[in-house]
Amino acid sequence: MKSLRGRVALYDLITLILLCGVIWIVILISTLLSIFVHLAIGIVLFVMYLIGVGCWIICTWQWSWGYMWKSSFVLALFLWAENNWYYLKHNCLLRPGYNAKWIEFIFETKRIKKEIIWEAEEVESEVSE
Repeated sequence: MKSLRGRVALYDLITLILLCGVIWIVILISTLLSIFVHLAIGIVLFVMYLIGVGCWIICTWQWSWGYMWKSSFVLALFLWAENNWYYLKHNCLLRPGYNAKWIEFIFETKRIKKEIIWEAEEVESEVSE
């Protein structure tokens, strides 16, 4: 899971550098081209930069969405296995938090524990059929 979240953090860092760092270089080059060559060239260069940044943000959003979904799924699967193996027997339920950024520990009653185990057994019986 760390490698998936690391890629998302890397894409966010590249986007930040692209937005904050490169914009000053593009503004400087656009201004110099506008002053010494023609105004339209500087404007076209700046518009091309904005279009490129927009495409980069859309692509990284799609990539990071896939990575975040995979890491959330892996965490949910792990917590499901741990719940069935150990925690439900001790009246505790583990659930992934928002965007799988934390783990919620929920202390349940035995009634809910039986319902959750019953649902798990129902799913297992459907799979075995």
